[in-house]
Amino acid sequence: MQLYMAARLRRASVLAALVGSALMGATTLGTPTAQAATARPSAGRSASSSELRDVSGSASAAAPAVTAHTSNQAWLFSYPAAPSGPWQSPTNISFNSGAGAVGTLSYSSPYAAARDSNGNLWVYYQNGGVWTPLNVTAAVGGVTIAGDPEVLDGVVWARNANGHLIRFSVDGNNVWTAQDLSAATGVSITGDPSPTLNPSEGVFVRDTSGNLQLIGISPGGSWVSTNITAATAGSPTIASNPYTDGTGVIYARGTNNDLLQYFVSGGSWVYFNVTTATGQTVDPVAGGVTYSRNAAGHLLQFFVTGGHWVYFDVSAAVGGVTIAGDPATYNGWEYGRTAAGHLVEFYVSSGWQSLDLTNVTGTSIDADPVATSLGVLAS
Repeated sequence: MQLYMAARLRRASVLAALVGSALMGATTLGTPTAQAATARPSAGRSASSSELRDVSGSASAAAPAVTAHTSNQAWLFSYPAAPSGPWQSPTNISFNSGAGAVGTLSYSSPYAAARDSNGNLWVYYQNGGVWTPLNVTAAVGGVTIAGDPEVLDGVVWARNANGHLIRFSVDGNNVWTAQDLSAATGVSITGDPSPTLNPSEGVFVRDTSGNLQLIGISPGGSWVSTNITAATAGSPTIASNPYTDGTGVIYARGTNNDLLQYFVSGGSWVYFNVTTATGQTVDPVAGGVTYSRNAAGHLLQFFVTGGHWVYFDVSAAVGGVTIAGDPATYNGWEYGRTAAGHLVEFYVSSGWQSLDLTNVTGTSIDADPVATSLGVLAS
């Protein structure tokens, strides 16, 4: 999975408005610009008392033995009870399924979604305080998936082995159904989808030709596609999953590892090359859009100051801690997976700091983390 965001916390109501208007060829959305990102200090985020973490587990306490979880279980690293509290051992939320999880998980209340090694889609939810598994693939008659699922508001989006976009949804009677949107629109996809705020209104995808596409419901009620790449003058094709920062702006990585930004201006789709503005490529686009990993494994922060895009090397600021996977962000903290499978938290406390949560909890991870309102999910 190439980036991320909700439960990557990247949706906003303005995006839903953008989806509907884009499908109709017009928009009332306030025009985002290349300088629309949240400005950050040039030295990184400012610290506040609510952002401090207890790092004593990595320094003054003996670190527990690290367990490599080759069984591909779904782990929930719950946030400390207080901002300055210690991290505890994670919870295996897939324990009762007997199936485990592979790849990157997703979460949107009430479901965490995962794929097992056989391509079955599972959702996990809390029932009486106990994590309960449901095999959605079995519930819909055997529809399997090949990519990492994205869940939002009870709807799960995923790619199957044939490159078809599948929409899994549950009704008020808890009956799950699967809908093949590639069959409905003629658009096959690669990579993983990125849904909008309202799951019924659409999803951003990368098609098999590298075009950025928006698949949503037309005013007439049918599923249709909008080729944003074709509609954007001079736009290159993309090589990553598309994602939004929650302001109606979409980001993706170009085939030359450029960070690309897409938005609507004057009723038309346009794009901006952030890499051209900053001189920094990404490999791949990742994290909360403004956080990405470069080819050297450094966690980079992109932001706007003085009306110009700039970047900050977070890895360099914390002594060279690099990541191998795609970072995730939640509420001001960033999380990444190292080449050794360690889960690392990056945070601000008198400057940028890092905390190796694998050394603290004794639990390593195999796939990229997802930062959610419950905690950090990883398999």
